[in-house]
Amino acid sequence: MQLRRYTLVRLILEEGDKVLLMQQTPRNGGKYTLVGGKIQVRETPIQALIRETQEECGAIVKEEDLEFIQYVYQRKASLINMILVFKARNWTGTIRHLEPHKFSAIGWFSLDALPDRITKSTRHILRHLKAGNYYSEITAKRILVR
Repeated sequence: MQLRRYTLVRLILEEGDKVLLMQQTPRNGGKYTLVGGKIQVRETPIQALIRETQEECGAIVKEEDLEFIQYVYQRKASLINMILVFKARNWTGTIRHLEPHKFSAIGWFSLDALPDRITKSTRHILRHLKAGNYYSEITAKRILVR
């Protein structure tokens, strides 16, 4: 079995006691997720996160305002995602969804009042954020390694 491996970045963009979530279009699953994406060739995780944030929601974050808060290992069948999660309280720009082909809505949510339709990984990340965990895993109950 050939494993596909990706390193992803996610941002917890905060405004007061709320976090920014973006709702995917129905074609992309229709669930709420965090800002972020894959790291492109010749990008560092920080560069990818700064780029993705501006492209997806219009927020401009600076490297010095990013705080690394969590590493998540995610395994799904033949896919492994290594997710680096950062947090930013300081940012500039106007929040709006800039990729209508990917996202249909954007909003601020309290960690105690998250939307029902949220991606598994986003719910996992936010639950571990609230618990103060720096490392967590999302895996099938039983992984067979050959």
